[in-house]
Amino acid sequence: MDLHPIENAIATGNDQNKVQVWELATGKAIGQLPYQTQVWSVAYSPDGQQLATASEDRTVRLWDMETGECLKVFSGHGDRVWLVRFSPDGQTIVSASDDQTIKLWETQTGHCIKTFKTYSCEILSVAASAVDERIASGSTDGIVRLWGASTRSLTGHTQAVTAIALGNQFLASSSNDRTVRLWDINTGVCLHQLVGHSDWVQTVCLSPDGLKIISGSHDHTLRLWDRETGACLQIFRGHQHRVKAVAFHPTRSLFASGSDDHTIKLWNPQTSRCLETLQGHIDWVLAIAFSPCGSWLASGSGDRTIKLWNVHSRDCYHTLTGHQSRVRSVAFSPDGKWLASGSEDTTIWLWDLETMTSDRILTGHEQIVWSVVWNRSGQLVSGSEDGTIRLWQPETGTCLQVLRSDRPYEDMTIAGVTGLTDTQLTTLKALGARD
Repeated sequence: MDLHPIENAIATGNDQNKVQVWELATGKAIGQLPYQTQVWSVAYSPDGQQLATASEDRTVRLWDMETGECLKVFSGHGDRVWLVRFSPDGQTIVSASDDQTIKLWETQTGHCIKTFKTYSCEILSVAASAVDERIASGSTDGIVRLWGASTRSLTGHTQAVTAIALGNQFLASSSNDRTVRLWDINTGVCLHQLVGHSDWVQTVCLSPDGLKIISGSHDHTLRLWDRETGACLQIFRGHQHRVKAVAFHPTRSLFASGSDDHTIKLWNPQTSRCLETLQGHIDWVLAIAFSPCGSWLASGSGDRTIKLWNVHSRDCYHTLTGHQSRVRSVAFSPDGKWLASGSEDTTIWLWDLETMTSDRILTGHEQIVWSVVWNRSGQLVSGSEDGTIRLWQPETGTCLQVLRSDRPYEDMTIAGVTGLTDTQLTTLKALGARD
């Protein structure tokens, strides 16, 4: 949102494909711009006559606020643009994108003056092996990493790796580059690149027997893939919004999906038929997980709650509350006695499923906790936007280990270096340098 520099009004963008102008005195909408995609940032020009918008479609648009006409489209970013601002004189527009670049644009011509390459390694997903101590992670730099006695990087994705599914011999990764990749975890070779989704692939899961892969996308669909051939076997349609989560049932021919349409759907993977739609959340469904016995399904939502569903009756058995922001991940412990939840409030809650209460909150991450999983030893693994992976002892809430990938200037000493601005020093430290 942005305040008008002169008039008593404010402009807002949102994920409902709307840019609106509001009168502050009355709270009434007094204007709207036509949009076909989510708008993540808006900014008035210094004189208030123009508005710049940044959106999911990778563009910046410049609007005449008197006529509502789109004057220019600034194209060049490779991923969604999440921030836009005018320079004080209005002659330049700056935009920041998930493609890890910042661009400077000439307002009058739309010409890109300069591109700055940034660096980000937010951990968006973690997975733990069922046969050894290896951990896999996916991050915003487009790299899949395998952590163990040594760290291996799997490269090939061209945008952020959004989800990881780790099997005994294979690993599946989904990405904002609209693909799913299947990897041999012993050799690091990419066996298949699965192409078919028309938008970001947000979630991926391996079947219990390891022979099938299911993926969910912002294109509102799910796809079932053959692991050996890489062929798409089925396309599942029914969600009315982005698909954010998917999970296979541990024993039955059944999988579940969660969506920004606020629903969870249960599917038959053989027929592509939707068996049931579970309703109850009042915001995006961002995470789902089946219990080890398969009797329960947990769902985490943007409404800050976790719901437990009876898989047989399809009823909501209990709603867990406590998080102060969106719940991004849920995971049952191997014995089915505990549920872990990670949230945008930076915390991890451990829930006792016998009492339906939480007496343990794990703190230490500095930003969003995107992913939580349990390893075969019963330890909890979490991945965060702060760029770290943490291993926890759930009984005590103790953090046992912190993993972080090497940054571009890791351990470079800048003590005594002169001629750098405070901003440059801060940036170098964020990229691993130390003084």
